[in-house]
Amino acid sequence: MNDYRNPSLAGAMKNLGLVNRFGRGITRIKTSMADNGNPEPEFLVNDAQWAVILRSTR
Repeated sequence: MNDYRNPSLAGAMKNLGLVNRFGRGITRIKTSMADNGNPEPEFLVNDAQWAVILRSTR
């Protein structure tokens, strides 16, 4: 089970079709990066914001 910061916003995004399924994104990013031979993504998270750094091997 996931713990969303704002469950109402998460539900609205799903209802609007902006999210197809919860709980898949990070796994898909990691798999895609590995399949392409790229380094693992770097996740930066704090109380106010989050970011994902995707690096290329090129």
